[in-house]
Amino acid sequence: MPATLMPGDTRAMDVLRSAIAKEMGRTSIDLGPSDPTLNPVVSVLPIPPGPLDDKSLAMPTVFRIEVDGQSCSLVRESTGVRVVLDGVRCQA
Repeated sequence: MPATLMPGDTRAMDVLRSAIAKEMGRTSIDLGPSDPTLNPVVSVLPIPPGPLDDKSLAMPTVFRIEVDGQSCSLVRESTGVRVVLDGVRCQA
């Protein structure tokens, strides 16, 4: 079931960012403009092109926040991989 993070829970945002970075195998990530406390869809912006890349086809990576009973998870849309966000409370 689609869910959002609880407003004001900064630890949840840290856990979310850490889970995304681990799933993507990157140390730094830039989240798109949506607010995960209002919208269950989280987009991760692609790595900016280098000076020699004049035509980048890179697209954002999209994740969904879902709640299943008591556990809050992050699902990568392109692969369906589910990552449980330990200790994070979500609201449907």
